[in-house]
Amino acid sequence: MKNAMWQYGVMFGVLLCASLTYAGDWEFRGAYEAGFPGGDLWDSASGGELKAIYWYDTQLGIAVSTGLSQWDVKDQRDVRVPARIWDDWSGDAKFTPLGVSVIKQKEFVKNANCFTLSAELGVSYLFSSSNIDVGRTQIVPEGIGGAWQAEFVSDSADIDDSIVGRLGATIGWQALDQLKVFLSGGYQFDISSGDLTVDSLRISEELDMDAFFVQIGVVIRK
Repeated sequence: MKNAMWQYGVMFGVLLCASLTYAGDWEFRGAYEAGFPGGDLWDSASGGELKAIYWYDTQLGIAVSTGLSQWDVKDQRDVRVPARIWDDWSGDAKFTPLGVSVIKQKEFVKNANCFTLSAELGVSYLFSSSNIDVGRTQIVPEGIGGAWQAEFVSDSADIDDSIVGRLGATIGWQALDQLKVFLSGGYQFDISSGDLTVDSLRISEELDMDAFFVQIGVVIRK
C-alpha cells in the first residue's frame, strides 16, 4: 500500500502540473457530503469536501480535492454459536481524501439564468484514522466439569489506507454574480481496498468503502 501511495502521489503531481500549462479559469467548490455505505460494517457517513477545478474551456476541467469524512460503524453483535463467542462493534473512522478527477460540463441559458450539468470521474487516496472498538465475550468452562463463565476482552481496530474511484453527476445554478450553488450525487467504489485488523482477537477482513453519496455546496469562480 505504501508503494501504491507513492505511485499515486507521482500521478497526482504530474496531472496537476500538466493542467497549469494551459490558459484557463479556476473554480473553487465547498460541499457538505452525506454517504450511504454498503456492506455489513458501516452505518452512515458524512463530511465535507474542498475542490479546486482548472477549466481548459467551458466544458472540460481537471480537479484536485481534499476534505474530511466520518464513517460510523453499525452498533452490532456478531455471534458464533458453536464457539460461544460474540463480538460487539462500536465507534467510527475518519478519512482524509486526496483526489484528482476529470469533469465534462455543459452550460444551459434560459431566461437569463445559467444552469450547468456535469459528469465527473476521479480517483482518491483515503488516509485513514480508526476509532473502532471491538469487545469480545466468550463463554468458557471453569475447570473440568465446572460451571460456565463469561470472559470479556476488548481492543481497537486498525484500518489501512484505501484507494477508491468516484463517479458523479452535478447540477449547478447561478445565485450571485460570482457565486453558484450545486447539487450532486454519485457512487464511490473500491480500487485498492485496505484491511481492518484486530490482532489480539485474530480479526482480519477487507475494508469495504463502496457507497452512494450526495453533496450540496457552493462554487466561486475566478
